[in-house]
This record gives sequence, structure tokens and C-alpha cells, in this order.
Amino acid sequence: MKIEGRHIFSVLEISSLIKENIESNPYFSNVLLRGEISNFSFSHGKHMYFSLKNEEALIKAVMFSYDNTKLNFLPKDGDEVIVQGDIRVYLKNGVYQIVVHQMEEIGAGKKLQALEALKRKLYEEGLFDDSKKMKIKEIPSNIALICAPKSAALKDLIFNINRRYPLVDIYIFPSLVQGEDAPKALINALDKAYHFRPKIDTIIVARGGGSSEDLDAFNDETLIRFVAKRNIPLISAVGHEIDLSLLDLVSDIRVSTPTAAAEKAVPDKEDILFDLDQKRNLLVKNIQNRILKLKYLLSSYKNLDFFKAPESIYIKTLAKLDNDKNTIVNAMNFRLEKFKTALNNYRLRLEASHPKQVLKRGFAIIESKDSLIMSVKNVKIKDTLRITLKDGTLVSEVVGKE
Repeated sequence: MKIEGRHIFSVLEISSLIKENIESNPYFSNVLLRGEISNFSFSHGKHMYFSLKNEEALIKAVMFSYDNTKLNFLPKDGDEVIVQGDIRVYLKNGVYQIVVHQMEEIGAGKKLQALEALKRKLYEEGLFDDSKKMKIKEIPSNIALICAPKSAALKDLIFNINRRYPLVDIYIFPSLVQGEDAPKALINALDKAYHFRPKIDTIIVARGGGSSEDLDAFNDETLIRFVAKRNIPLISAVGHEIDLSLLDLVSDIRVSTPTAAAEKAVPDKEDILFDLDQKRNLLVKNIQNRILKLKYLLSSYKNLDFFKAPESIYIKTLAKLDNDKNTIVNAMNFRLEKFKTALNNYRLRLEASHPKQVLKRGFAIIESKDSLIMSVKNVKIKDTLRITLKDGTLVSEVVGKE
């Protein structure tokens, strides 16, 4: 057996995973089960414990007192029945069983079978998928209540919504909640809420508890498909905790009472006030910290020279300007002297290269017809030449070339 790198479950962990996966799956809620009763026990006239079996399998079952008091017959071993209930896992003994809410003898269970078939069909079509659930708005402005007029559920909703968050506007869309005409009335009320202006943020469909027959309207296929196409979040508060209608499965949130629906639909003003108080305290603290920082900054500025002796800034600036002026003047004088020296050197070089300076050293300039004679080749016999010396000019004739 290789266990390296693999997670080792504890008994509690694996049992909890099994329990979570079974009990969170809608497929195992409100199931219909057919079987023969065996090992029936009516404990102290309260809870019923038994098993349901057929030729191939057996499952343990329990029917608590608040459910079995509705039975119109006393079950016994050998009875063939159809039960409706939820599959539950008990961690302590690692046993799964069905918690039965309703039981009928064979022949009276056609209605439950039809409901289970519809539930399975809608489940397979994805109408109950969690991915289609809409999020309830945390702070709504407008809420629609769909329930029977003048009902206890309506009064409960209005009271608890106003108690928790009186700023919300409540719009009532009265409807039948049981009987043959109830599904159509519910659809009509929902349609009005969907198209109402101002826009509704949350819809609550509510009624009190009752028998399974009283809740038939909330298992109507047309109603369920209409709700599945909703564009507004919906809270179902139909029946009690042990009752589960198809409307509960298709809605965004299912609760057992109108009071619980109010708690899901609106925030508690006390929580809001507490949150605002916390934010106010935080804001005051931040402002106080900011003031302390500014006070410290002002205190540090007080010690600066400018605030102690403002004229010192002026004096220092004048001293700096004088220093900068002297620096500029000295730099300009240095550059001027440098330019003077360069110009004097250029002058001396120009004077040294002037022809008159050459003549003073014993040289002469020879010209013929205003052109300089650079070579004897440029002179002919009997040409007249002008010879310039340092102190005058001679005019001569060429008598010969050597």
C-alpha cells in the first residue's frame, strides 16, 4: 500500500465529506421512496423507527412525532408504502437513513410520484443549478412582497422589514397562495413585480405553513419555469422547515419563515449604525493623526532661521549677490586681460611681417610697371625698374643679367 504524498483521512473527515455531499445535493432532498416496512417501532408513542426494504436492498428510516401525527393510519410491518423525506447521514454511527416527512399507503402515492418525477425532470434541465442563483442586494431600495392579502405572513414581513431597515420602500402584490387558481395568480403578481417602476431589488414570495395539499401551487410546473426566467432575485418563504416546494429549489434563497425572509432581504439598521460608528471613529482618528503631524511640522518650521530672524535671509542673500558679483567681475577682467594679451601678440606678429620692417633689415622691393619682380626671368635688358629701399626709391635700367 503506497501512502507517500497521499492525504490520510480521519474517520470524521471522510464521514463528514460523505454527509456534506449527500445532504447538499438537491437530488437527495424531498425524495420519494417505495418499500415494505420492517422492524417497525413506535418509541413511547412519539417517534417511529423502521426500515424500508425490497428484495434487493434495505434502508433505515425515522419519522419524528411532528410528522407522524399527520398520518391517517398506523404503519406496521409488512405495509407497502410510499414515503417522502430527506436522506441524512449520522456521523456517530456512520449510518445513512431517510428522515420521513410524509407517508402514504400504496395507491395513495400517485401524487407524490408525479411530484418527484417533475422535480427530477426540472433538476436535469438545470433549473435548480446554483450557477443560476442571483445575489440578493445588500442594501435594497425597493422590495416586493407577494403573499395573501391580510395574511399573517404579510404582517410579519412588513413588521420585520421596517424593524430592521425602515428606509426601504415596500410594494405589495397580493395573490392567492393555494387552490387551483393560485399558480396563475402568483405568475401574474410576479410579472407585475418584474415590470414595476421603480425597479424592484428583491422579491419575497411568502405564506404560512400547511399541509402538502396547501403547498401544491408552489409545485406548479408553469410557475416554476416562469420563476426560472426571472431578472430579479427571489426569496422563497413558503411553508415551514420540513416543507420543501419546487419554488424553494428554483429560488435564489429559501427560508422557512417570513421573519427569516426579512432578515435575508434587508440589513439590520443596528449593524449599519455600528459600522458607521466604526468608520466615524476611524475618520476622527485619522484626522487627529493628521493634525498632530501638521503641528509637528509647524513646530519644526518655527526653529528655521527665516522665522527666527527674517532679515537674516535678506542679509545672506545680499552677501551672496555681492560674492557672485565679484566673481563675475573678476572673471570678466581675467577674460579681458587675456583678450588684450592675445590682441597685442597678433599686433606684434602683423607688424613684424609688414614690408617696411623687411626693408629696414637691408632688403629692397623691385617693381616693373607696378608688378613685383620675383625672378630675373621676369626682367629684360633695358627694362626700367623701381627699387624701393627703407629711405627712398631708385629708378634704374637693366643693362645686363647674370
